[in-house]
Amino acid sequence: MVNIVSEVQCTKDASGKWVNQYQLLQDLGQGTFSTVKLATTSQGSTHAIKCFARRALEHRMVAHYDADGPIQVPFRECIEKEIRILSELQHPHVVRLEEVIDCLSHDSVYLVYEGLPGRELMVWNEGSVAFSASAQAPVQDYWGDTVCAGDYILDTKQREVLVFQEELVRFFCCQLTDGLTFIHDRGVIHKDLKPPNLVLSKPIPVRDARFVSALSLSQWPTLLPPTTEAPAKRDSQTLHELLASAALSVKIADFGSAEACQEPDFLIYDAQGTQQFTPPECFDGQVSIKGKPRDMWSLGCVLFVLAFGQCPFWAESNFELQLKIIQRELTFPEGGPGSHEFRQLVAGLLSQDPTARPSARALRQSPWLTSPRALLGA
Repeated sequence: MVNIVSEVQCTKDASGKWVNQYQLLQDLGQGTFSTVKLATTSQGSTHAIKCFARRALEHRMVAHYDADGPIQVPFRECIEKEIRILSELQHPHVVRLEEVIDCLSHDSVYLVYEGLPGRELMVWNEGSVAFSASAQAPVQDYWGDTVCAGDYILDTKQREVLVFQEELVRFFCCQLTDGLTFIHDRGVIHKDLKPPNLVLSKPIPVRDARFVSALSLSQWPTLLPPTTEAPAKRDSQTLHELLASAALSVKIADFGSAEACQEPDFLIYDAQGTQQFTPPECFDGQVSIKGKPRDMWSLGCVLFVLAFGQCPFWAESNFELQLKIIQRELTFPEGGPGSHEFRQLVAGLLSQDPTARPSARALRQSPWLTSPRALLGA
């Protein structure tokens, strides 16, 4: 249940700025109409607060698409929609909206989310034109043919990115598939799945000697000497048990583009989202498309990025990018990481035919996620 607060008290003291019980700290991110800040309370809880200028909410107009075509609506309607959607989504792998602070006499509106110290699963690395895990969460280094930027060659240092070993990709895929199954069962289409919108509950425990051993990371060049941060219950713990005991999970975040859709087809009427993660049917002139296959295409792109760093489709211009997606010029890096089963699964998610893509529920039962080997990341 989301707590709605209609009173706000903003204060400043020697420790910084406060909004009600929340002390605002550094910026975590910047949106088109908002700023996301890290916040804490005097009880020690951590939160992420999305701050909107009330003037922008009331006076900025944005496009909204439905069966009757596009119309212009106040940006506030988009925020109200996000609040309605998240108030109905309580799941371990969906970010939790805890509170909305909306006082009509105050010039800002605040959305308070659970704090997730692990930050984004991956971030965009401008130097290598690829996504990369943060330096605090390296689990495999890989560069060379995996990372390319258009037709020009980057030197080795520029091309280095940090990506995830397949066991961890599988672990995250299980959780993301559970989260997607939940939101799809409730008629919600996310429309903007990508690594920066997937957030870790806490940092990956790369200093835990057991974790380092499980992933064969002992030779990772930038790791601090591993330590056993907590007594091991037993030495034979699987990777899944180690991660579960560390309470590590990935959560789907940023529902600003999401839509609550009607059965049976869950139709959407726009191509809103990030183009590198948008399926071909959004670019071929269709008035409406089915929403669930759209999210599954985006998940396929996400899995590709987690394993290889680069996007499966890339071009310097949006027009060229759309052509590549429509023509499905999909190639996997030669000699790169990823088993045959993993590549088959990703290729299925990136099928040009939306009806050929597995649903989230069907994907959860795929051999790559249910085989004995997959139990490491179940």
